[in-house]
Amino acid sequence: MSGIRCFLAVPVDPHVQEAVTALRLRVQSSVSALRWENPAKLHMTLKFLGSIDPGRIGPLIKEIGEIARYHSSFDIIYEGLGVFPSMDRPRVLWVGVRDSRSIVELQNDVNRAAVSAGFAEDDRPFHPHLTIARIKHFDTGHRLTAILKSLTFEPVSTRCTEVLVMKSELHPDTSRYTVLQSIPLSS
Repeated sequence: MSGIRCFLAVPVDPHVQEAVTALRLRVQSSVSALRWENPAKLHMTLKFLGSIDPGRIGPLIKEIGEIARYHSSFDIIYEGLGVFPSMDRPRVLWVGVRDSRSIVELQNDVNRAAVSAGFAEDDRPFHPHLTIARIKHFDTGHRLTAILKSLTFEPVSTRCTEVLVMKSELHPDTSRYTVLQSIPLSS
C-alpha cells in the first residue's frame, strides 16, 4: 500500500493571503530571484509527518482531537519578514508571528499527540512562520540582500480556530494540498 504525504497545519485566512499578494505585487518586478508561493496554499506547518500509511490517519485524528479540546481559539498576529537559513545565504522568505506563546503551546501539544499516535518527535525547534517565497538563486553582489532587508510586512491579525490534517501531493511544477480533516479548537 502506498503512503500519503501528510502534515499538520494551521490555515491562513484571506486577510493574510491578501497582504502577501500585495507584498508580491510591490516587489515582483524588482526581484526575479523569488519564486512566490500561491497565497491560497499558505499555511503554518505545525508538524510534517512525511509519507504515512493511510491507516495511521484515523488514530492521529483521534489524538489531535483530544488535545484540541484543551486549546481555545486564539489570535495570531502575522508580522515582519525573515529568511532561512540566514541573510548571507537566503533560501526561504517568511512572515513571522508576534507573541507566539499560544501557537507554540498548540504546536508542542500537536507534536506530543502525534508521538502518541506513533510518529517521530520533532528534532528541530519550532519557529512559527509562513513560507511565502523561495529564493531561486542568490546574487553574489548582495543586491537581493539589500532588497530583502528593506521589505516590510505590516501586522495582520487573524483567529486560529482549527488544526488541519493535510495531504500534500508533489508534482513537477508545484504541490497540491488537500484538507483530510479539520479539527476545531474549543471556542
